[in-house]
Formats: sequence, structure tokens, C-alpha cells
Amino acid sequence: HFDFLGDFFARLMYQHLKTIGMNLSGYLVTAVPLYPSQLKMRGYNQAAFLGKKIANYFQIPFRGDIIYGKKNKQSQTNLTKEQREINVHGAFGVEGNLTSKKVALIDDIVTTGSTIKECAALLKQRGAEKILVITLSKAQPQEHIQ
Repeated sequence: HFDFLGDFFARLMYQHLKTIGMNLSGYLVTAVPLYPSQLKMRGYNQAAFLGKKIANYFQIPFRGDIIYGKKNKQSQTNLTKEQREINVHGAFGVEGNLTSKKVALIDDIVTTGSTIKECAALLKQRGAEKILVITLSKAQPQEHIQ
């Protein structure tokens, strides 16, 4: 079950952040969202699960209502870096005023960084002073096999 693995990975992330001296005091935590169709199919948002746990460990607020999916993008799995950037453009929205806020943006896995870049740009547009991206893993993008 994801609860067990999610707890394990969130604790691992927290321990690593503490080991490298990362202090999240004064930050609020949010996560890359899933689209309603993805959430319905999967039943949970793994990035939000990790974000809630990390926020709890650091005793800072988690806000799952800041970034939302505006349009259902196609799966990024088999897309090139350029296709991923086009695919996520306009796919997200951000709610609220983040003026002078420090935001820790959580995602489970980053491949090309297109989704994170899009979300971070939107947070900046809403006034976020500082954005810290925290991910569980960095994957190597798969090239299209013809």
C-alpha cells in the first residue's frame, strides 16, 4: 500500500533535508496537483501525501489548494522534453495571494522539470518571494523509441 511506502519515503526525504541543514521554518508547503481524472483513477495524490508528511515533520503549514489542474494534459511518460513543456503550458492555475511567502513545492519525481517550472512560474506570478523545490527522485527522460 502507498501509505506504508509514502510514510517511508516522506521520512527519508525529511531525514535528508535535516542532514543537509535545510530549515523550512517560515515556509508553507504545497504539491504539484493531479487532475480530477487522475485523482479518481489513482485514488490519491502521491506528491500531496509526501508534502503533508514533510510539512508535519517540520511543523509548518501544508496548503493543497494553491495549485490546481486547469486542463487535463496528456500523460508525459512518452513525451520528449520539448513536448512536455508544450503539454504543461497553461495546464495549471494558482489561487490566492502569495506575496512575500516562501513556498516549498513538492513533487514525487522530476524528469525534465517542465511541470515544476510551470508551477514555480505561477507561484512567482502570485507573489511568492522564494520557491524551494523538493522531489523524491530525478528520473532520466526516455527518448522516443520509433
